[in-house]
Amino acid sequence: MFNLKKNILLTASFLAVSIFATDYDNAKFDNYVSGQGVNEVLAEAQLIICKLSRLGTKELAGDGAYKATIYADECEAATASATDDTAGTTAPSSATSSSSSSTSATGSADATGKDIEIVYVNTAFTSRTVQSTKGWLINDKPWDEQSNREPKNIMYLLNEQTATASDTNKFGDFTLRYQKATFGNTEDDLPEWYSCPAESSREYQWSWCADGAGLGRALLIANNGSIQFKSDLHNSPQQNVVADYLDNGDIAGVYSRSSGFMDESLRDDSCDELAQQEDGGWDHDVWWECQPEEFRNSNVSILGIFAFGISSQDTSYCTAMSALYEVDWSVYNEETDGPTLRPYTLTEAARSYLGDNNSWDTEEKCFSIDKKDATTNIWNYGVYNADGSQYGLENQSFPIRAFVDVDGKSKRAHGYASYWGVWVDDVYQPYITETTEWQRDDNDGDDDLTKYNLKGKTIEVNKREKSFSSLNELDGVGFRFWVNDSYWSDEYQKLGFPKVEPWEGKVQFKSSKAVFTDYNNGNASDPLTYNLYGKFDGKNTYIADLVGAKLDKDNIRKIIKNDSSDPGKPMNLTMEFNEFPSYDYGQDWEQDQWMRVILCNVPFEAPANVDMYSWDHFTD
Repeated sequence: MFNLKKNILLTASFLAVSIFATDYDNAKFDNYVSGQGVNEVLAEAQLIICKLSRLGTKELAGDGAYKATIYADECEAATASATDDTAGTTAPSSATSSSSSSTSATGSADATGKDIEIVYVNTAFTSRTVQSTKGWLINDKPWDEQSNREPKNIMYLLNEQTATASDTNKFGDFTLRYQKATFGNTEDDLPEWYSCPAESSREYQWSWCADGAGLGRALLIANNGSIQFKSDLHNSPQQNVVADYLDNGDIAGVYSRSSGFMDESLRDDSCDELAQQEDGGWDHDVWWECQPEEFRNSNVSILGIFAFGISSQDTSYCTAMSALYEVDWSVYNEETDGPTLRPYTLTEAARSYLGDNNSWDTEEKCFSIDKKDATTNIWNYGVYNADGSQYGLENQSFPIRAFVDVDGKSKRAHGYASYWGVWVDDVYQPYITETTEWQRDDNDGDDDLTKYNLKGKTIEVNKREKSFSSLNELDGVGFRFWVNDSYWSDEYQKLGFPKVEPWEGKVQFKSSKAVFTDYNNGNASDPLTYNLYGKFDGKNTYIADLVGAKLDKDNIRKIIKNDSSDPGKPMNLTMEFNEFPSYDYGQDWEQDQWMRVILCNVPFEAPANVDMYSWDHFTD
């Protein structure tokens, strides 16, 4: 069998039994380009949207809570087979939508062998233009290494749709949020390697044994032909993708992929013998302890950022890795609320590993998605008669043999013909011609004398070149770029674009003055007012010194003692701000901004931490 993963291979051949006929020439096909990162990133989103579109929200809006039965395997099949169309990617149905993905389940009504899921749903119009759909999907299956690699859980769904899918708005406008949490697990339901902490312990509430422990969440936004998707679910790599579906049929966007690997050049192969047990088993602990420390410490996690584009005019798909980072989980980055990312340079060994085992496109690649190119490259799986009709429709799988001439010597070559194509020993392929006669090889001496022929088809390669032009050559060429960026707002404003107000959480003081009010002996009617003049440290801290004055010791003692009969009077710090950031995204949530006032009795140096919420952050 010849397994074509990408249509850029050279000199490989496809063989099929006896052609020259209509069925063979006109065989239909599905065109797959496997190993593409953007497809893998979108697969999860497509599956969720496909399931959501089958919940009956169009017909049952406003009818209260109900139970929906869906066939999950049909959504998986639709996602896997999406080629020219966009099966599983259109917006979910609503009372104002009839998207292509909202059709009923195909096939017979017999649910035998179907993967059935029960979803509890409630959908209604929360305003004249917004339909909200809530769903609860329960997975009550215990952990299984083969079929269910997650603890029992509930997935919560919330979809808010404001516009229907249409010819001018491919997906409609909607925001879909979902998250998973553990529910109903005991230690017997979990894998052998997982132990439940004691219920009285602090760790229990975060374990799979407790209800409500987070298993990840995701967000999918569709707006006027653009898609934004972010997913971070248990037992799955983090998914991130942004894509614009343009009016002319082009698609452009970015996505991320993550992986990890070890430096195999440091591995000690002699440890394999020590780990091999007499009963044929394998002791991984022995093998691991035997390995050199350099190998055990060589594991690295990386995050790749990729750009991709589909050109409808050129019928091509291109992708390129634009950035690569090492992910250091041991160093927490408070600004991003995640691990620290450092630029990473691939070694040749790592590049080979990512390409062979993870199908990463570490180099820029382009593929033709034109149907005529795919027809030239790939035939439908099957075996055909000499007149071109399909052979043995009920059972067309059988071994074959032939004698070929290899450097003047007759050699017996073997192969196999089946629905999935024809496979022949690689070593004999150069010696096979269209006149080589083959016979069945499965009759135990009572050979079928029918003769067969194989015909090879080579791969057609389309060459694409990348060129670089000077700015003078590009003068007058129109292009799109993003200017709604508060970080570069001043620079863009000088070029004539409108100013963008800050959104990333900056706070601007009106002046460098603050007023500090203490109270003599804790007496509210005897305030002690001091003007403070401070400075900004250039990062995120405003520092002001109380010069020429002292805090009232009696008031401080009363505050600490906290006697209700003589409580003291809390001090006041007053300052004016010129601007706070705005977070009006039209969403039903607010952004919290934290400011901490720290009183010190020694000269203060601002710690490196962005948010000083622990005494460990202070060195004074």
